[in-house]
Amino acid sequence: GSAIALREDTPLIPNTPDNKAELVDELRGLTKSLRVRQRLRGWTAALKTFPRRNLDGAKWLLLVLNVPANTIQVTGYTDRQEASEVIADIEKSKDADELVS
Repeated sequence: GSAIALREDTPLIPNTPDNKAELVDELRGLTKSLRVRQRLRGWTAALKTFPRRNLDGAKWLLLVLNVPANTIQVTGYTDRQEASEVIADIEKSKDADELVS
C-alpha cells in the first residue's frame, strides 16, 4: 500500500518505511521470502492449462497449486461441507506451505 501511496503522493501506511529506498528493500525481501514470483508463475501456468472437464455439477472448485512442481489440481464439489473438510486437511498437512489453495 505504501508503494502505491508514494506513487500517488498520498499518505503512507502506518509503520512502513517512508524512505523509498528502504521501502523497496523491504518489498524485495518480502517478495523473496514469500516466493511471490514463483507463485505468480505457477498461477499463470495453471490458468493457461486449466482443465475444464469432469466438473459437471460442481458448485465449488478447489484449486491446489503446487508451487515447486508448477502444477495445479482442480477438484469439483457439490457439497460445501466436504470441500471445507478437504481444505482443512490440506492446511494441516506438512506440505501446506508448498501448496496454495
